[in-house]
Amino acid sequence: MAIESRKSGSDHFDATYGAASHNLKDKMSFLLQSRSGAQVQGWDTTVHVDGLVSLLPIAASCDEQAMLDLVDSISAFASAAEQAFEAFSVDCDLEDAGALPALLLKSAESARQLAGSM
Repeated sequence: MAIESRKSGSDHFDATYGAASHNLKDKMSFLLQSRSGAQVQGWDTTVHVDGLVSLLPIAASCDEQAMLDLVDSISAFASAAEQAFEAFSVDCDLEDAGALPALLLKSAESARQLAGSM
């Protein structure tokens, strides 16, 4: 995985995705829990070499973390970003409605490419 940096927490992620950040976290939590059986307790932010900003899930226990680590978090992020793109591209009332869907689509595409190269 071409990670340039890893940051504790999700402040950088929230700043990057603005109004979509909570939506992305909710979708990723659901996807990761359904794929691993483990509950996400928190997040770390990753910045990849190509500029993609994504999340790594943090679990409450080592056993649950091991279960989460078996799931491709980049693929889950790509799915969440695609779903968020669909939701935010129809919501024109947002302040950043023009730029946000484009960012989500670009992020989803970058994540899909990254997941395919792993």
